[in-house]
This record gives sequence, C-alpha cells and structure tokens, in this order.
Amino acid sequence: MIPYSLLMIKIKWNDSHELEVRALDLWANGFSFRVDEPRRADFEIKPALICRNFLNYRQGLYEKAEFSDFELREIKNSGYAACGAVVYEAVTEDETFAGLSAALSKEYLNYIRIRQNCGEQEILEQMTGQKMENDFSDSIGSWREKKTAENISWEGELLGCELAAVADSPEMTEKFLEMSKADFAAAYWRANALENHPISRQDITHVYIGSQFCPFKIPDSRTLGKIYEKAGKAAVLCLPPMTFSMTERFRKIVSGVEDGVEVVVNDIGALLMIKESGKHLKITAGVLLNKRKKDPRTEYAFGSRTSAYSSIDSQVYEEYLRSMGVSMISYEAGTEFKVSQLGGAMHLPLYQTNTSTFCTLKAAVEKGSRGLQLPSDSCQYHCSDHSFLYPDGSNIVGIGNSLFGCSMRELNDVKLLNGLIKHGVRRLVVRL
Repeated sequence: MIPYSLLMIKIKWNDSHELEVRALDLWANGFSFRVDEPRRADFEIKPALICRNFLNYRQGLYEKAEFSDFELREIKNSGYAACGAVVYEAVTEDETFAGLSAALSKEYLNYIRIRQNCGEQEILEQMTGQKMENDFSDSIGSWREKKTAENISWEGELLGCELAAVADSPEMTEKFLEMSKADFAAAYWRANALENHPISRQDITHVYIGSQFCPFKIPDSRTLGKIYEKAGKAAVLCLPPMTFSMTERFRKIVSGVEDGVEVVVNDIGALLMIKESGKHLKITAGVLLNKRKKDPRTEYAFGSRTSAYSSIDSQVYEEYLRSMGVSMISYEAGTEFKVSQLGGAMHLPLYQTNTSTFCTLKAAVEKGSRGLQLPSDSCQYHCSDHSFLYPDGSNIVGIGNSLFGCSMRELNDVKLLNGLIKHGVRRLVVRL
C-alpha cells in the first residue's frame, strides 16, 4: 500500500459525488486500489475523473493532476474478497501520469535509503532543505506565540457554552489548587499565550484533569481528592487508553470517584470497567473513541477542507456508546464534522494525530534519539519543558508521547464557533 502522505487520490463521478482511496500499488501507467464490497455499485457507472496529488519531495509540495482518459477494471481473485473488499485497476496512457509516477517512485526509494542511513535532523535537511539544530526544543512558548499572532475575526459575542481549561501537568494542577479562580484563569491563558485572545474574557466553567493520551499525567488519589474538594463536579477526569499494566490502577481510580463525576474515556475496556463497577458516572467519549482521518497535510494538498467521515457517524456505534452510558462526544478542531445528538465537547486548537505507547520525548531527552523508546513505569514530565518542533508550515507539534496538528481557524473566528454551538457543541476545551 502506498503511504497516503505520498499519494492522495480522489475518484469523481459526473453527479458530483466522490470517493477517496489509497493506492495498493503504483506503476508507470496505472495503480490499483480497493474498496468495500458495498461500494461496488458506485463503479457500475464509470467515474468521470481521477484526481491525484503526488508529493514532490524536492519542492516540498503536492503536484495535482487530473485524468479523464483511463480504463477501470475489476481484478478477480485478488485475495481481498475474504475481508469484504473489491480491487480495481486504473490504467492510462497519459504521459504526465507516467512522469509523475516515475518521479515519485525514484524519490521514495531515495527516502528509504536516507531513512536507513541518516538521523532525524539529517533526514529533515535532505528532504525539506530546512535545518534544525535539535528536533526537540524547550521553546514551545515561542511556537505558541507565533500561532496566537495569526489573524483573529471576533466580531460579536460568543454564544453561551461551557469553557474548559486543561490541567495536564503537575505545574498547572498545582496552580489550580493554590490559586483563586481568577488568578488561575489568568495564569492558564498566559501559559497558553492566549492572554490577549478574546477567548480569555470568557469564564472557565470546567477543568480537565489528567490526559487523554498519557497515563502518567493522572494525579495520585490524594491530589485527586483535593481537586474534587475544590472544584466539585466542575473537575473532569481524563483517562487515556488503558494498557494491561494499568488495569488495576484504573480500577482503583474508578472505584474512588463519586457518583455523578464526569470521566472522559478513550477505550472500550474502560467503558466496560465503569459499567461493571456499578458507578453512576457522567461519561464523555474521548477523542480516541471518535476515529476520523486527521492529517494537517490534507488541506494543503487539496486546497480546501472536506468533511471527514467519523466513526460516530455510524448509527450502530453511536447507539452502542449511548447504551454504555456515554452522554457526550469529544470532537477536535481541524476538520468539519456533524455533531452527534449526544452533544459535543470540542477540543481546540490542537488535534491529536498520533499517540505512542512509549514516550518518544522521554527517549529523545534521556537517550538522545526518539527511536530509542522503551517501556517505562515512571515519568519525569519532560513535556513540561520540551517538545518536538517542526517547520512552521507543517502546523505540527510533538508533546510528550503524542503528535498534534494545530488549527487556529476555529478559535479565531467567533462566527464559526457560534455555528458549531448552534449545531450541538456544548463545551469548548482550549489547550495550546
């Protein structure tokens, strides 16, 4: 299968509907792809156009090419029938296609060679022409300031909705416990470089505690007790995916919280654990339970945002979550979406793209390379001081064990936010 980052393909029909596919194989005058069996009906009518975006390594951009002169044929006995898929080949004699395919193949082989023989910094320099002295840095504050300096369109007032801060570090948790509500809000917006943003004029109604991605950011039981004593049900406990080694700790956490407390859950196992515990908790499905394609390169490649299909769009899945006691769904900035009838909590401006069980930042800080990852039973909270930085145009930042895209579009446009609120977003969760 050809990586999506190298080759993006859309198949279009005359009636304006389209289908995005990934290439299984690529050769000089064609490519193959697979679709789910129900999609076979779409191909009873020949598509009008194939739109392809090839990554040009040298120029660091995608070259768009459209082809209408092609032959499409189904491949019998492809081996994918057992998994409910149909394979097609698209073949063309177009010379432009042949040239782009040859160039991509050559550059991809070059990339593999570089990847095998070079370090991260050298790869970045050879592939993009941009040089970074370190691939991790303690200057995330400067990165935040650049992002918040972008144009803001904020005419009018934000419609009424809940607003949540995220206390996902020992320092921010300590500030929450020790400061007054007003002083904490001021410190929070300042730490996120948003002290001059109109969002900072809104009252913080909830505080997210812990992390949806890292188990080591969940406070100990004593600290959790202090948080609930101060904030009551305005404190929202975040649980990351539950690994086998964390099962007993999660069980103790769930048994220790009072009925009515809100918990953000990011895997089915934790949902089942809560149900089996008999606790009556307010459950929000986390961002990792709302699967969708999230790639900051997509808008750059296709020139516009497209509505992204989400797992929540499946009525069967939504009903299952409802049956497990879920009362709200987490969404993220960076793409368009239809809000579930359960209502939404929207996280912005960061949106998660990758999360590792092992902490790449810990490996980079302690061992000098993010590739030297090992299982760990402790955390030194390097993410409080360091992050992975990428070229400015990529809109990507690495925090702890996760990689995030950044979309300021929603946060900087009050009309867009109000539109989302009207369609079911009940809470904004702001963390930069």
